[in-house]
Amino acid sequence: MELARKALTEQTTVSVPETALLLGISRATAYDLIQSGDLPVIRVGPRKLRVSTSRLQRILDGQEQPRGA
Repeated sequence: MELARKALTEQTTVSVPETALLLGISRATAYDLIQSGDLPVIRVGPRKLRVSTSRLQRILDGQEQPRGA
């Protein structure tokens, strides 16, 4: 968990599994939120998804919630 939190300050994006870990949800739930449009992602190529660390930090700070939450 500490490595994932460190990623928030050192990277501009994180992977979906890292996002799930930081939010305390399963990977499947994270992908469900992405599929429904409730968790915005950046698509890198046809398969790779990344989540903005600034957006994720706002969610973790309670300033913003995924739309479906």
